[in-house]
Amino acid sequence: MFETGFLNGSAGAAFVFLERYAHDHAHVDLETAKRLLGWVNDQAESDGRGGLRWPLAVGDAAVASGFELGTAGIAWVNLQAAQATGDHSYREVARRAGVWLRHVATAGGAWNELPGDLGTPVHVGLDSGAAGIGWVLEDLADAGIDTAANRPAAWSALAGLQSGAVHDSLGTFWYENRTGGEPALPAEPSWHWGSAGIAAFAARLAGRSGRGPGGQRTG
Repeated sequence: MFETGFLNGSAGAAFVFLERYAHDHAHVDLETAKRLLGWVNDQAESDGRGGLRWPLAVGDAAVASGFELGTAGIAWVNLQAAQATGDHSYREVARRAGVWLRHVATAGGAWNELPGDLGTPVHVGLDSGAAGIGWVLEDLADAGIDTAANRPAAWSALAGLQSGAVHDSLGTFWYENRTGGEPALPAEPSWHWGSAGIAAFAARLAGRSGRGPGGQRTG
């Protein structure tokens, strides 16, 4: 199965070679990254409203929103490619991915894991949820891409996370997801799924983090 996303697919592999190129400036690394990302971008689907989205894998009807598996992560790698190469086409792909992400946001600055299937979980963390998607939208805004739309969407994601926070004698925590409207998996602490990543997203909006949503160095 040929996958498109950051976690298991060619977008993540392209990012690895972009990082190698940033350090060694070897032409073969840049060309490999461009070839991988070119294939990913060839799999993009138009939403009919100016946005782009990606199937999880070739032949798969499912389209994910999040950073690790879906459109947010692919948008972010295209942004890194645009910054590394100066090629405006990557910037445009990232922009249109942001359009789709804004289109499929639910009320309260959240996203279903698979927006075409509203029964799928609504995650909070960096991996598949609002923190990671909001981070990508903020990075797009910082790059001057639809800033007037992407920055409010990022802050809306943070506001949604704030409203979903739960407090006990130990402090603040989140339920990792909501499936069918019911909260599940309380007090997940991790970077990818829980409180650590949400705190990092808040720090990003406050201008205090230089890492990408998956923990990647960005300069």
